[in-house]
Amino acid sequence: MNAIKQKGFTLIELMVALILSLIVMATILTIFISNVKSSAENIQMMQLNQELRTAMTFMSDELKRHGYSSNSTSTAMNTLDTNTASCVIYGYTASGAAPTIRGFRLEAGDLEWCSDNASGCATGNCPASGWQDITTTGVTTIETFTVNDLNSTPAGSVTVERLDITLTGRRQLNPGTARRTMQETIRIRNEAP
Repeated sequence: MNAIKQKGFTLIELMVALILSLIVMATILTIFISNVKSSAENIQMMQLNQELRTAMTFMSDELKRHGYSSNSTSTAMNTLDTNTASCVIYGYTASGAAPTIRGFRLEAGDLEWCSDNASGCATGNCPASGWQDITTTGVTTIETFTVNDLNSTPAGSVTVERLDITLTGRRQLNPGTARRTMQETIRIRNEAP
């Protein structure tokens, strides 16, 4: 009888190859999971930044309207109320319309806006009702909102008022927390009646 020479791998060689394959697959899987987590956190950070930037831009654009009057004899909008650090009431008139009183406030982690003379704004009362959320409830928590009235400077017949707005938001990530603070100084150039 002739001995047939067998070709192939031994059981030990197959086990070593299997173990090496498992190690390579585990490494690839670990890198993939890490990249997915990192991408998810980056998306959440971008959402936090976008939420704060959108709110800051909206407030900045609105507050720049303060004091505007299409009627040069109107004195209804002389006051910018920043009595509380987390609330601001402002006003303006347009095209002969009645004065518009509006405001921004921080309430229970949400930035809120009072528009079109709602009860809270019309009375100049920040704690009153009639406010609407402008940040996404449950997604971004606003921790601080401050409006500081800086020195007003006269420039001829125009008084330039400066406001310093600070907005800090927080977003829960897995496993940590992300915080961002935005600050902007705006100039209100509307002529004081």
